[in-house]
Amino acid sequence: MLSITPTASQAIEEILETPDASEEAGVRIEARPADDDAAGAAFQLAVVLAPIEGDEVIAGGNVFIEPDASRMLEQSELDAEIEAGQMRFTLQHRAA
Repeated sequence: MLSITPTASQAIEEILETPDASEEAGVRIEARPADDDAAGAAFQLAVVLAPIEGDEVIAGGNVFIEPDASRMLEQSELDAEIEAGQMRFTLQHRAA
């Protein structure tokens, strides 16, 4: 299962603290085709109103991972860097 660092968890909470966000809202990670010249897979993170049927739900219910991405991220960790109001998420493979 994808693990989430405390920094990434904090960043996600900040993203979801908007007044119009519902309790079911979260961030969704999905696999995207990689560019022809890129090695490995590409992923997209987006704020969504609720998980889509089949999504894996983790981290207290506010991170949704689509099935293909879930398989690819099985031994990975989501981290974030927060600097000057900007957030940058990274995925790192964990040793088994």
